[in-house]
Amino acid sequence: MARPKVLIVTWTADHAGVNGITAALERRGAEVIRLRTDLFPSRLKLALHQSADGERVLMEDDTGQYDLTDVTAIWYRRMRPALALPEMEASQRNASVEEARQHMLGIIESRDVFVLDPPFALRRNEHKARQARLAMQVGLEVPRTLFTNHPEEARAFVESCPGGAVTKMLAMFAVTRGVEVDVVFTNQVRPEDLDALDSLALCPMVFQEMVPKAKELRVAVVGDKLFTISIDSASTERGKVDWRRSSGSHDSVWQADTLPPEVAEKLLRLGDLLGQNYGGVDFIVTPDGRYVFLEWNPAGEFGWVLEKHAGPMEEAYAELLLGLVPQRRPWR
Repeated sequence: MARPKVLIVTWTADHAGVNGITAALERRGAEVIRLRTDLFPSRLKLALHQSADGERVLMEDDTGQYDLTDVTAIWYRRMRPALALPEMEASQRNASVEEARQHMLGIIESRDVFVLDPPFALRRNEHKARQARLAMQVGLEVPRTLFTNHPEEARAFVESCPGGAVTKMLAMFAVTRGVEVDVVFTNQVRPEDLDALDSLALCPMVFQEMVPKAKELRVAVVGDKLFTISIDSASTERGKVDWRRSSGSHDSVWQADTLPPEVAEKLLRLGDLLGQNYGGVDFIVTPDGRYVFLEWNPAGEFGWVLEKHAGPMEEAYAELLLGLVPQRRPWR
């Protein structure tokens, strides 16, 4: 039987947890090759040959030459194309970065092997409205939500939420004011905000009913395994609306936790509908014990979950990439 060959699509400064998963794969006899996307195209060479006689994929970097034609699985971990490019005029750099991205995506999408998870599936599943619809379909509780640029609809929605409402953005970004950079977190809607909703004509927003918190969860879905951690975000004033405002490192404030079996079953069914093998899933646990689904992050960071579940989570990745457990295949 041929030795398994796993390609990890990553970048040079990726999370150290990738090393533990690499070691778990190698313990099971796999050859592991890393495609460091930040080095392409200036310091890493790729060649995809296609003809009626078949295909061949070759890679060369500072660690050696590799034949990727017979890879048995791909872990699409992180894409950071062309960071090693020399100084270039901005429009030329943008063109080079995008062309590099498309070349690497083409190689990944053209392989007829298991991909954890395919780029096209990540793009489709990043849409929060799609996630919420499917989450409700499998029986998970989801907060009432409005996606809009309509001031009157937003005002009526907020006024219909007796416990208050929060605003969110669909894209994670920062606002720059001079030398200050502010990350746009989830924010509670204040009474004075209702008088400024005409600004929705400049940028739509997401409005969601506020859910009371006993704690917040991050669940890493890895195939048919779930790895859960929790944070008492309401223990700090800044963290009551969005845990990311809480002070302290991830390692110091998060604790290992579990999901009730009935919630875990529904979450795995959601993974089936999304056709994804990995997701970083956020829940709120309310004071009366309800588990409220917030979102499935298709390529969400996994580092602070791995810190609490290192051994079992590394093995779960290895088993999934080697086909030792059921693998979800997204619809094309």
